[in-house]
Amino acid sequence: MKKNMGTLDRIIRFALAATFLYLYYVSYSMYSEVSSDIWGLVFFILGCGLTLTSIFGFCPVYAPFGLCSTKNAKSTRA
Repeated sequence: MKKNMGTLDRIIRFALAATFLYLYYVSYSMYSEVSSDIWGLVFFILGCGLTLTSIFGFCPVYAPFGLCSTKNAKSTRA
């Protein structure tokens, strides 16, 4: 698995992940409505996904399109 995310991309994703995980925590600790449970689950899934991509430096959405945000990236698209 080749890294396809640059440092700035990883930092932004990690910050967004922290925000989504905080929103997950708030939605479950402060509210008990069903709609907040659904939004809490959405925030949790987004936060975990962004955390994993920022840790590993690989975005599976970038791969099929040949995108790469690394500094010395060469496009693999034909």
